[in-house]
Amino acid sequence: LLTGPDPRLREMAAIVIAKHYGMPEIARLARKLQHDPDPGIAGFALQHLEAQSPEFDRVKRALADPRLAEGLWKYLPRYYAPEFTPGTRAMLDRALEHGREEPEIACGAIAALISQNERSDETRARMIGLLAHERAVLREMAAEYLAWHGGDDEATALREAAGDESDLHARAAMEAALESIGRRATAADERAF
Repeated sequence: LLTGPDPRLREMAAIVIAKHYGMPEIARLARKLQHDPDPGIAGFALQHLEAQSPEFDRVKRALADPRLAEGLWKYLPRYYAPEFTPGTRAMLDRALEHGREEPEIACGAIAALISQNERSDETRARMIGLLAHERAVLREMAAEYLAWHGGDDEATALREAAGDESDLHARAAMEAALESIGRRATAADERAF
């Protein structure tokens, strides 16, 4: 069942194995499956291995394979590696492609960009664009990113977006981002004296 086509059956089989044989057995089996040519199986193995113990090189390899994004997005934010930034931005771009949007993967990529301390002009502009996205969860995550990496330029866009925001959570994230940017500006002014 672990190598079958049904992802639900794979997860059920993993639960049964973990319950009767323990997590080390799942890890042993997942290590055998992590290079499977089927991305569903390889992604399944990646998730189970990462859930038990992080491994930089494994994630680096997975990030290079766009087919593994479904198995990687939950674990990528734990890595503070700037060298992962180009792959993370590519993951975000693919997750937002028109007609095949994957908001969970996009949110994971945004969280990873926060962790990677990625604050390029290009990425900040991308987050400003997401403040107007049709999905509230993406507007909220863009605001979260800007809370960490936004500045005065982004504050203007956040104020406008917050004024028009109908989703309670997205608006709260935008307001929190504005407060965070304001605190950073105040702290910078105080250090200047």
